[in-house]
Formats: sequence, structure tokens, C-alpha cells
Amino acid sequence: MNIPEISENSQYWVVRAGSGGVNFNLFAHSGVVALGHMDDVKLGSGGRLVAEHLPRIQKELNKINQSLPVEERLVAAQMTANYNQIRMLIEDIKVGDTVFTLTSSHILVGTVISQAYMEPNPLPVQVPKENGFVTRELKNVLRRDVKWEEQRLRSTLPPPVQASMNSQRSVFSLQAHSELLTHWLYSCYIQGNKFHFTNQICHEGEISQFHLSEFQRLIQQLELFAKNQDSVDWFLDDRNQFLDVYTSFGEDGGYTLSNKSIFTSPGTIWGSVYFEQRVSMLLFIVSLTGCMGESSSFQNESDERAVLAHGEHLEKVYDGVVKRTPFELHKSKLEIQLAKPNKTSYKEIIEVKEDMSFATFPPEQDEEVPEGFPDARPNDETGI
Repeated sequence: MNIPEISENSQYWVVRAGSGGVNFNLFAHSGVVALGHMDDVKLGSGGRLVAEHLPRIQKELNKINQSLPVEERLVAAQMTANYNQIRMLIEDIKVGDTVFTLTSSHILVGTVISQAYMEPNPLPVQVPKENGFVTRELKNVLRRDVKWEEQRLRSTLPPPVQASMNSQRSVFSLQAHSELLTHWLYSCYIQGNKFHFTNQICHEGEISQFHLSEFQRLIQQLELFAKNQDSVDWFLDDRNQFLDVYTSFGEDGGYTLSNKSIFTSPGTIWGSVYFEQRVSMLLFIVSLTGCMGESSSFQNESDERAVLAHGEHLEKVYDGVVKRTPFELHKSKLEIQLAKPNKTSYKEIIEVKEDMSFATFPPEQDEEVPEGFPDARPNDETGI
């Protein structure tokens, strides 16, 4: 199990693949998300788009709208909504952010790997059809490149996120669900000085409070073993001394394990532990994942070396917890396991459009065009 390091500034977005998800397969097989709100804007040349382009884009959209017959013009609120979605795709969404696109039944989750750019030429995409492939064109000119994961059923999303996905906006934020999404996407992850993990109870029916509390107590002992490495020797050889240390550590406020539980059957338990020392965190992670029947790997080679240097300690912890306590019994009664991640942390973020020249617009003409925009909406607009 890969243990990613997730920034506290991580952002989550939805970019719809056209009406009814018509461009879902084009997004999936071309590695992009795209927006059609600028398809009629005239360019001098394609290229990267940045925040400084937004005032000119707003003017061009207004000119296009005012040139239409009155009965076909968008009202001010629609114009503002379209502009806000363009602004979010260009300015608010950052390289490294997580993006979703969807149909009525499936979702794609990916990592944004480029700045925004305009490409006036249609993008030919080979998509599967029956026993072969067919070439279709993605014509939307405003794009960002994405590293996609495998498709998943939309029903696998947590219910509050599913509800937010019903928003009809083309681009919107899911940041209101950031904690829920981070647990769902990664299951086990490091964020700042905390390690977060997600346990899934698969037992259907009443959940035994005895087995649950004893399971949690043993997880808490893993925290002590990581923060006071001598304690595992006492646990193995001198239980009375261990119990004294275990109790005094708690009375002194040493334990930081906290849980958020959804007590349904099956249920989910979120856990987090705070560490002042990196090595202690790594020892806890490897001990927890090992006792839960999983192996763990880290993004940094220095972390891997630190784990290897403490191999003897980790063997003692595994031997003490798995072989000398009822840990496996509690696990089996609860049918509990570490939740499976739904996203691979994309370590190497490649800003593939960083060296692209900027998009240009034709010279502006001096003309009076009535304003079509009320005030734009704030950056934290969500899809709720």
C-alpha cells in the first residue's frame, strides 16, 4: 500500500464532460478535461492561458453575446456563470489538484498535470467501439491535461459527494467534502504531522462493542510502541512495567489517536495520530499496515531507509501484537480491514504546458459594447 503525502491545500474539482457526459470517453482516452464556453472566441494564436487573460476573455464573450439576435442572447446570470467556470478552469484549478468527470453511472478521477491552454484545432481521439476503435474529435478549445485513474462506478462515492455531483454546473468545487474525499481517495495518507487511516468494518449486523474497543486499544498500543520504542520490550517481557508505562503515557496526554466513526453495518472508522518525530510516524504506519495484513511503501527514499533501520523493532511489534494478543480474533469478529484506496498519488507532476507560448488575441477594436456581466461569483463556489 503506497502511503502518499497529501498537501493540506489539496483541491477537488468536477469538470463535466458535456451534456449527459457525451465527451466522457474523449476525456478518458485523450488525457484532458475541456470546456466549450470559449469555442467561439477568436484567437490570434493558441497557447497557455493565465489570470491576466481573463479581462480580455470577458470582453470577447460579451461581444459575442451582444452580436446575437436579442432572443438568442444569454441573460446576465448565465453569462456570469459561464465566465466563472472559465475562470475556475484557468485560474483556480492548480497543477496537482484532483479532478473528477462523470456520466450518470461512472466517474473518472485524475490529477491535473498542466496549466490551462487554448488549442483551436480539434483533438482526434480513438475510442473503443464494439470490436475495434473509432476516431472522434474533441472540439472544445479550452483544455487542461489530466493523468486519469481507472473508471469507477459513481455509486462507490460517499453519499454526500454523490449528492453534490448532481450540480449542473460545468466546473465546480468539491472542497466542502475535502476530508471525506481525501479518506475515500487515499485510505491511508500523511498530512502535515498527522497520519490518517481508514478502517472498513465489513461485518453485517450488530457490531460488538467489546471487539471494537479492544481492537482500538491495541491500535493505541501501536502508537506507544512507535513513540517509546523501549515499551515493546516491556510488553514482551514485563507486562506489569508495560501497563505502568501505558497508563502513565495516557495520563500525561501522550496519546493522540483520535477516531471518527460511522457506526453502521458495514461501517467506516477514520483514525488519525499526531507525531512530532518523522521516524515515530513511519514506525506506526508500518506497524499498523503490517498488523492489518498490508505492506506499506513511501514516496521518499529517506523514509524507506529509516524503516529498514528499525527492522528489529518492527518485528517485535508484529510478534507482540499479532502473535501474542487476540488482535486477529478482534479483526475477524469485526471483519475489519484497511479501506482500499481509489486514487494513486501521482508523485511526478509534469507541467507539460509550462514551456508553451501564451495564447494571443486579435488587436482590440475601439467600440462601445454594453456590459453583459454582473459581478463574478467568489472562488469558493461549490457544487452543493
